[in-house]
Amino acid sequence: MNIAEGLQSVEIGSDRLQLVAAAGDALCRVKQVKPEHLRGRTLLLREHGSSTRAGAESLLGERLKEFERVVEVPSAEAIKQAVASGLGVAILSSWATRLEEAAGLLKPVRDPLLRRERRFFLVKRKDRALGGTAAALWDCLTTCKPKVGATISRRRSQPH
Repeated sequence: MNIAEGLQSVEIGSDRLQLVAAAGDALCRVKQVKPEHLRGRTLLLREHGSSTRAGAESLLGERLKEFERVVEVPSAEAIKQAVASGLGVAILSSWATRLEEAAGLLKPVRDPLLRRERRFFLVKRKDRALGGTAAALWDCLTTCKPKVGATISRRRSQPH
C-alpha cells in the first residue's frame, strides 16, 4: 500500500517564504537581485531542522554562497529584530513578519524569484478514528480554515 493512500489530508492554510530586509535597505528597491547585491551581506537563517531553514536554502539555491556571512539563529523573533536593526537579511514566513511589515520595520525584497508560496496541510490516517482533543482540533481546523489566518492576526494584536 502506498503511504499516501492511507492518509487523509486537508489544506488549512498557506504563507509565503520571502527575503526580507530592514525597511530602508536599498535591497528592497531592487527588482531583480543579482549576486553583487548579496555580496558583503549577512544572511540570518533558522537552525538546521527548521522547515523555514530548509525552505530558505531551497529558495536561495546557488545564491546562498554569495553572502559574506551566514549566521544561524534559533529564533524567528531574534532574526526579525536583527534584520530590522540592519544587521542582515533573512528568509522568513509572511505570517511571521506581518506585524513588522505593517509597522514599517521590515520589507520583503521585490524580486519575485526570492518569494515562494507554501501550503499547510492537516493529515491523519484513514484507518483510525481521532479521539478527544485530536478530534476537536481536526474539526476546528477543517471547519474554520478560512478564518485561521484572521484569527491568528486578531489574537496577536489584542492587548494583554
